[in-house]
Formats: sequence, structure tokens, C-alpha cells
Amino acid sequence: AKCFWGGKAPLYRVPIPKKHLKNALLSQESTHDLSTRTQNIVLDHVTTLDVGVKTNQARTPFKDRVTAADYHSESSQLAVLTYSGLIIFKGVYDQKTDQLIWERKQRVALKSPFYRQVEALTWVNSRKILIGNEQRDLFFFTKDTMGKFVNKASLHSSLLLINHHMQSR
Repeated sequence: AKCFWGGKAPLYRVPIPKKHLKNALLSQESTHDLSTRTQNIVLDHVTTLDVGVKTNQARTPFKDRVTAADYHSESSQLAVLTYSGLIIFKGVYDQKTDQLIWERKQRVALKSPFYRQVEALTWVNSRKILIGNEQRDLFFFTKDTMGKFVNKASLHSSLLLINHHMQSR
């Protein structure tokens, strides 16, 4: 969910009843049309994440707004994107509370104007993340030898347009 002030972002999950799980995981060959099935679903509140910039300066609320998030189930990592940074959380199971505790592992600052308005991200695998902005630029982050995510490549929209134009010939 978006966080509006104070760098706190609520995290929700969509509960899928076991009887509907098979239909939710349809293969590409399936002819089922889920768009005609409507049902009221109440989201489960999982936790509230601190995504704010941790500095001695006052927080800038707009830059702490969450624009995207993606969970990598195999590594139990949650990547959260804000206008000012990429934050990696690690899910650790707490036996006492029988809950997953989200530990903040790393924050990568995304400086403007280079990254501009970042709005999308996806895990490529447990060591690689792809980030996109509204200007159609792509940024490829990968873990270095110290286990920290760093920007390894950038494809700016002008290069993508040139590439698309060349391929369409």
C-alpha cells in the first residue's frame, strides 16, 4: 500500500481460500475467464514497514511513498520501491509469535534526476531486480560479492526507442 506521511507503509496480502487456489493458478492454456467472477475479498494486514529515509534530517514525505513492491518467495525477500530508494526486507520466521518478521536489510538510494519517477519493479531471481520508471527507463540491480544490491546497467528510453526502431525495420 502507499504510505503518505512518515515513511510507514502497511503491507497486505490477498487471501485465497484453498478451494479457489487451483483456479487462481491457472495455466496459460486455460480457457477459464476469471473476469466474470466477482467476489468480495478482505485483505489481510500483514505488517507495517518502515520505508523512510533514515537520516538526521527531517523526512521528505513524498519521497517515502511506496510505488511498487515484489516478494521473492524462494529467498523470502521483499523488495519495496519508493521515489527515493529501493529497500530490501528479509522475512524471518519468529516461532514465539508464529509470524514472519520483516527485517530491513538494505536501502539503495535512488538519486534524482537520474532515476526520475520510478514506479515498477520485479525480481528476476533472488540476486537480480529490474526497476522501471514512467519515462520508460530500465535499471538492472544485482547483488555484488558483499551481498549488496548495486545498479549494474541502465537502459534509457531513448536507447529503447532506437532499439525498437531498428528491430522493426
